Amino acid sequence: MGKVKAWKMDMEETILDCITEAVVSECDHVTELYKKVTDAITDTYIKEHQSDLIEAVCDEQWNEYWGNYL
Repeated sequence: MGKVKAWKMDMEETILDCITEAVVSECDHVTELYKKVTDAITDTYIKEHQSDLIEAVCDEQWNEYWGNYL
């Protein structure tokens, strides 16, 4: 695996570590999840430069969680 792909996967794991089922369930809208996850991330680079990645991971988890109820 290339270094860039490994780096991206590490960033995704960092974001996923901040998302729990409880966090998703207490949000009324996905934008609340974006904010909670962004606030929980300690890596400054990810917070400041990877908002698209944060939103993509949050969207995936949001749809997975709420898709079970539809």
